[in-house]
Amino acid sequence: MTLGPESRKRTFPQILKRRWLEGIAGQRVFERGLGYWQRDHVKETRFESADYISGCVQGTELYDAWLRLDEEGCLEYGCSCPYAAEGHFCKHLVALGLAYRNERSTPPSPHPQGPFLDYFALRDWVRAETSDRLSDLLMAEAERNERLHAIISLSAAFDDSNGLNVELCKNVLDDALRVEPWRHDDYVAVVKHGAAMLRALLERGHIDEVCELSERMWARHGEYAEDIDRPDYIGAALSAIRDLHIKAWRARKPSPEEVAEHLFCMITSAEHEFPGIQLELFADLLGADGFTVLEKMVEEAWKQSQEVERWQGFAWWNLEDFLAKLAERRGDWRKVVSIKKKTQRRREWPDDVLRIYEEHGEAEEAFAWAEEVFRATKGIRHPSILRYLASEYASQDRVDEAIDLMWQHFVQNPTHYSYSHLKGFAEYLGRWEDLQKKADEMMPREEEPPEEQVGVLFDADTVRIERITSHGHLSPEGFWYDQDEDEWVTIVEGEGAVLFEGEEEPRILKRGDHLFIPAHQRHRVEWTSEEEATVWLAVFVPASPGPPAGSPLPPP
Repeated sequence: MTLGPESRKRTFPQILKRRWLEGIAGQRVFERGLGYWQRDHVKETRFESADYISGCVQGTELYDAWLRLDEEGCLEYGCSCPYAAEGHFCKHLVALGLAYRNERSTPPSPHPQGPFLDYFALRDWVRAETSDRLSDLLMAEAERNERLHAIISLSAAFDDSNGLNVELCKNVLDDALRVEPWRHDDYVAVVKHGAAMLRALLERGHIDEVCELSERMWARHGEYAEDIDRPDYIGAALSAIRDLHIKAWRARKPSPEEVAEHLFCMITSAEHEFPGIQLELFADLLGADGFTVLEKMVEEAWKQSQEVERWQGFAWWNLEDFLAKLAERRGDWRKVVSIKKKTQRRREWPDDVLRIYEEHGEAEEAFAWAEEVFRATKGIRHPSILRYLASEYASQDRVDEAIDLMWQHFVQNPTHYSYSHLKGFAEYLGRWEDLQKKADEMMPREEEPPEEQVGVLFDADTVRIERITSHGHLSPEGFWYDQDEDEWVTIVEGEGAVLFEGEEEPRILKRGDHLFIPAHQRHRVEWTSEEEATVWLAVFVPASPGPPAGSPLPPP
């Protein structure tokens, strides 16, 4: 989801302010996100760049949330929770934004008073220590640190001082790249170190070995790509491997036929997709003759794949992709359409066919194709085709059919985005009044919590005991309790927070915690748990001198 132009050319410190977050999320969602942050539900915050932050936020389960500024300064955001999947700015994103502000604004801790080991003292100690002692310390840490272990292993395997064992290098590469890909920093560090080792080998003349090992690294990255939830974050590392592979092949000075054979083997022998294969990268090595040879090989293999199930999975996909790319390079758009219409293995290919027809002015064929896809899929997974048909029907005065299609588009995914499409389309055709009520009823709304329950357990002249059950409830904005009685309150189940006037941070109470609140001590409930009911036990007595506001009583 991308936020509009009001956030253009701004930085995170400018955008992620309380008023701005409350404005985009709404007061209710913001207050829930504020509670999440105050209760330390943000389990991990990663400042991956000046324009990208991500983290894990604990809700009913652990959700991944991220905020990013694009090149124009527009805010993009996402979260794995169901509410954000519908296009909303959720409470987990609010909590992440508040965590960013808190961690970025907290000054670094000052050095402790008294003796302190600074950088230069530590460096002198390391230089004076024996190599055996440092080796023991390093290996002991490597046993616990997967990233360090992988980097040391790569450095040792790629050491060619006594000759280079390519098979050993392959095995070490395979093992090193098994660093958990969701740990982005560790994975990128290992990939970059492997690329640096290969670059050093290439400079020392190991051309054939680097060709083979960089291809291995590229392939293994493709194998683990499906486990990487932030592939864009490690794109630079992948580019380094790919560029190194091509550089090694240029140094090898192969014939066009050898390059064609190499590319063909990559796309047909892969158990997983080679990410980022681009014909243009090899264009200068292939030349016209190489392209001709490669196209013949791919064409023959693709024909065989239609007759017998010789290739499966990504190898089959690679064949189709390359055949379409080769035809596109020659400008044979009819061939591209034929390939994509015949297989439709990729979700976007039916949309591509429609786009190609429109680009070449084939209106009748575009319309016939859109109707064919719609009959086969009912528009599911192809909203652009559904919207295209609706527009065409409207232009043909088939208004009822057009409205029906746009309604189907909205019903399949009732978000603010599809709602705005439906509204604009229906208003243009003069049918919005007929649809507005139904559309409003289908829009997702956050489930309202149960009403807060207050029960009086005991009431006498001098004492009253109440049991209060909250479900995410909090005091209204600007409201403060100001009561004539002293109050002692404890949490029986759940958790909540009480803020006293004049204090910056609320008092967080969990099960068994308690507070004394003197009469006329203004206070408010900042938040209560949304995951479970919060049960308060409150004892009210006539005002009398007592402990300072907010002081916990000693245990009974």
